[in-house]
Amino acid sequence: MVNEAIYPGVLCDREGRPYDAVLVTEKAVMKSREHRRLWVLHRETGRVLPYPGGSELGEIAEHEGWYRFTIDPSGAEVGTHKLESKTSGESESGNSTRIAIPLPLEELGVLQRVAATIAERKNSLPEGSYTTYLFTQGLEKIRKKTGEEAIELILAERPEEIAAEAADLLYHLTVLLEASGVGLSAALEALRTRE
Repeated sequence: MVNEAIYPGVLCDREGRPYDAVLVTEKAVMKSREHRRLWVLHRETGRVLPYPGGSELGEIAEHEGWYRFTIDPSGAEVGTHKLESKTSGESESGNSTRIAIPLPLEELGVLQRVAATIAERKNSLPEGSYTTYLFTQGLEKIRKKTGEEAIELILAERPEEIAAEAADLLYHLTVLLEASGVGLSAALEALRTRE
């Protein structure tokens, strides 16, 4: 059992685009800084383990209640994925206190990329992945966790809390859709009919 605070961590490529979410503790962050390699909390065992793929870390930015990890250099292996620069865009200015970032419409594809990563992890079940933990616990656990995240979003008050809780809910909802055999595409198509 973990006896220290647990924080969400967002993994971003060199251009600042998020591609994965993990859980970390202060110990995991300290080890990541020491080794220049990401260490994460394994939810099932409570152990701090290296993130699959062994990618070298660039920047570690501490935000209010969460961390942002930049993987460097580009092209590093992360699980079975390679980091790619698919669209050009400006990097973030480095302002670590800004949470709400306006997203151009074409950048909403991040949800589809997250869904693809979740689907891949459902098939490969890499050790140390929180997504793997959810799939191995089963559909009822995923439903319960999605409900908890919805409640946390409802209770959030500050804009940065709302953004973080909404991201948690979107992630867990995407896992629930995949575990249910529905998938994100079907949900987006249903949403498209309501435009």
